[in-house]
Amino acid sequence: MSPFLAYYGYPDMLRVRGSVVVPVMFPVLVVTIWAVLVSILNAATDNWFSIKNTLFVTLTGFVLSLLLAFKNNTSYEKHNEGRKLFATLLTASRNASRLIWVGVAEKTEADVIEKRQAIRLILAFFIAVKNHLRGQDGLQDEHGRMRVELVELIPENKRAVIMAQAQRRRQSTSAPTSPVVATVAEAAGTAAATNAATLHNRAGAGHKHHAKGYLSLNDANVPADISHFLAAWIHSMFKAEKIDSSQFGSINLAINVMVETLTSLERVATSRIPTAYVVHYKQLIWLYLLLLPFQLVPAFGPQGGLIWSPIMTFLVAFVFLGVDAIGNEIEQPFGTDAGDLPLDVYVKDLRNELEELLASNVDDLAFWSRPADPAVSIPETVVEIDEAAAEQVPVPPLPANLGK
Repeated sequence: MSPFLAYYGYPDMLRVRGSVVVPVMFPVLVVTIWAVLVSILNAATDNWFSIKNTLFVTLTGFVLSLLLAFKNNTSYEKHNEGRKLFATLLTASRNASRLIWVGVAEKTEADVIEKRQAIRLILAFFIAVKNHLRGQDGLQDEHGRMRVELVELIPENKRAVIMAQAQRRRQSTSAPTSPVVATVAEAAGTAAATNAATLHNRAGAGHKHHAKGYLSLNDANVPADISHFLAAWIHSMFKAEKIDSSQFGSINLAINVMVETLTSLERVATSRIPTAYVVHYKQLIWLYLLLLPFQLVPAFGPQGGLIWSPIMTFLVAFVFLGVDAIGNEIEQPFGTDAGDLPLDVYVKDLRNELEELLASNVDDLAFWSRPADPAVSIPETVVEIDEAAAEQVPVPPLPANLGK
């Protein structure tokens, strides 16, 4: 693509996916039809449907612009804060996994298995945070498939508690049984399927917008539970003298950052613009758009108003309703819309990093510091200076006023 075309907005100006054209098109067309009706009635009644005084519409448009600007700024702050918080969570997860894999001593083969399970719990925490923010329970991946190897890390007693809560929720909402249960049963047997059912998606297979602003703190908080498991395991490693006090403090600090970030993400997901503010500016924007055709008809005349008044009303409605829709789109950044944060990409990146870490050996990670054969020494780099050539290099004279 030509850089010239990209600079001036092509092909973004022709894109529909990821834009707000489709959501706002129906109300924009309603306002446009209203403008056509006003123009026809005004032409038939000799300018009876016209407002020649522009003061009201002008002041209303100015106030409406301020309200929309405030709303969109607030929504973008939430979107940006969510992005920063997930970066913090990713950093803390990387730090915790690195400290566990490198720092915890491996005295037996069981220690290696426990370390692998602890690092998988970190991945489970990250996935559970994503699903928790989207109004979902469980450890399913971006394709909706339950991660059986992660579900099995949850203790049996906790699975029973989550199962009872999920059952009550399904009875209250009449939600159908999750299809992932059958998938897990086919992959890991009936027992694993029963355990996986405890982490049932609370929203079912609803519309992709179902998670907008939805976060129930009354149900089981799977990320918080996983943090408890990690903290208890780290404490047991410290008591078994497999890590020292400094390592215990560093790993525990990383877990604390993960929990603090979870709480901050919950705050972003649950905080909304006050209802009174939203109701007032919604009423104001529709009042402005419905009165706008009465303002535009006398500006173009009886005949010109039949054409230009609906066109101008369409453009103004598209601008105002589009800006409002953008604010609604970015206010909750944890969904699955095109403009939301790529949480599935974050999960995939962390999963690949942790799988690569688990495939390595702790001793191999430090292999770079010594040669492959201890008998072979690394030659030192010697830089020879040609003194004769150096003497021929002209030296610029010192300034005459140096030191004055």
